[in-house]
Amino acid sequence: MSGKTRSQTDLEDFRSQDEVSDSLDGLDRLVELGCDKEYLLVSLTLLNTPFFSDDWEDQFGMTRKQLEGFIRRLRTYSRDIQTHQKGWQTFVDLYPDSKTRIFLEMPNLLDRYAEYLSLLQKQSGPKRHKMRNTGVCLLVQYVKNKTGRYYDREVSALISAVEDNPRYDTSRHSNWRRTNCGSLLKTSTSKAQRQSKRRK
Repeated sequence: MSGKTRSQTDLEDFRSQDEVSDSLDGLDRLVELGCDKEYLLVSLTLLNTPFFSDDWEDQFGMTRKQLEGFIRRLRTYSRDIQTHQKGWQTFVDLYPDSKTRIFLEMPNLLDRYAEYLSLLQKQSGPKRHKMRNTGVCLLVQYVKNKTGRYYDREVSALISAVEDNPRYDTSRHSNWRRTNCGSLLKTSTSKAQRQSKRRK
């Protein structure tokens, strides 16, 4: 064992194939326009790395049917706990420093957890490729930030070569970008902004 991660090995394999990287249409053009070649190669390699499997059990530790049942049970537990806790409120009001007060947060936490899993379920699963799609959009945004344009022909040629998908042409990429990247990048940006505010 060399101790290298799969992504590191893939990246080195990709770099070592000079004839492949040299033949990727658009790579030299984007570098000439101000994009960093190393960043482009890393981004392209990551697109071809399975961060998450398409299998439900790999993602959630259970099948889709089991996950749906688990979410329903979380919501049921939340309602049951709220019913059980109705008699506690007077006690908690009289003794606000009581350690039992923390349990009053359980229904809210369970509801939030159920909602979180429900959102993940809608965005995940076989053939969704959420991480791959986000990676493509980040690459698109990087090129746009560096050059002022999307350069769909060059970017689509890179993605087509790395994913070995000749059908992924300029038209398909351009349409996909307009349909998907706005919402994906908005979500990623919002999360980053929230994390930044928490750190401050």
